[in-house]
Amino acid sequence: MLEVTITCVPFGIQERSELLYRLTISNDATGSPKVGNYQATLCDGIGKEVWRGRILKHRRKQGLFKLLVSTITKLEKEGGTPRVHAGKI
Repeated sequence: MLEVTITCVPFGIQERSELLYRLTISNDATGSPKVGNYQATLCDGIGKEVWRGRILKHRRKQGLFKLLVSTITKLEKEGGTPRVHAGKI
């Protein structure tokens, strides 16, 4: 399982940091040794699920960053990224 967190750290002050999103990508065990299928979930900072999707036929040799890019691309296409934090960054 991969877990990616997006945290806002205002002016670099760690004590004021705020979790904005947590993206979890889990292998769903339906793939093969060469190709994996994954379940992805995006939750907001309070743990509410805001998007869920599947990444199918990811070639394992492409690595985890390609899996992450594929997941974020799908998330964007499906409108899973709320704009509520746009002013914080």
